[in-house]
Amino acid sequence: MAKTKIKKAKKAPKISQQPFGRFAAFVADENCTSPFFGLRNFSLQQISNQQVDWRTSGAVSTPKDQGDTSLCSSYALVAVVEALNFLKNHTKISLAPGFIHSCLLGLHDSQGVMLSSAIQAAAAHGIAYSFLGDTPFPLNQCTTGNTFSVRKAVPISGQNEAMHILSTQGPIAATLLIDPSFMNLRAQQIYIFQENDYQSLHSVAVIGYDLTQSCWIIANSFGTDWSDHGFGRIAFGTGGILTESRPGWQIIL
Repeated sequence: MAKTKIKKAKKAPKISQQPFGRFAAFVADENCTSPFFGLRNFSLQQISNQQVDWRTSGAVSTPKDQGDTSLCSSYALVAVVEALNFLKNHTKISLAPGFIHSCLLGLHDSQGVMLSSAIQAAAAHGIAYSFLGDTPFPLNQCTTGNTFSVRKAVPISGQNEAMHILSTQGPIAATLLIDPSFMNLRAQQIYIFQENDYQSLHSVAVIGYDLTQSCWIIANSFGTDWSDHGFGRIAFGTGGILTESRPGWQIIL
């Protein structure tokens, strides 16, 4: 998602997949008008841990920077997979988001893609390991057999289930609607989506939650200059994140 070249979104009842740089890969449908859409069925009755943050385990890598591309879905997925591998195998790996986008999906860096499509491609073919000069990913390296396997992905039905998975298994992948204020989110500020003509769909790695502040903790893909050294806080339900309208994904290695 680009900091520049932002186009004004045309209002339509469907999701448009017309990419326009780092800030917006998709235009939202008109059904998602409230920052807390889908919260009416939200309950905390079965949530025991008040706070989960997988950074404390050393599992979460320093957030990468997607630059002026529309690769947020691939970056979010890679961040989740790298963290889950550390929790499972106690080793650090570095994977190449561009391999998913360019090689598996055959897309240009300016083209956005749904998170579910990136996940399906990675589960079918694996993800190439990162190497010097892999951004943008060189097409002559697409046939590499040196890939990390992803077994499958399971959709997450709601926020309680998301918290349970975060508490017991590790980070998950999710999408949310964002507006321009997201680009300048301050450290410790809790982001709340405000509908406007420049809203877009963005993918992130959810690495925890904080019940005392009613927010998710995310690893973004805008580099370490964004918010809290590349990490941020997102209000429960805002932009539809991890609600029935925009369920997340549990990745299984």
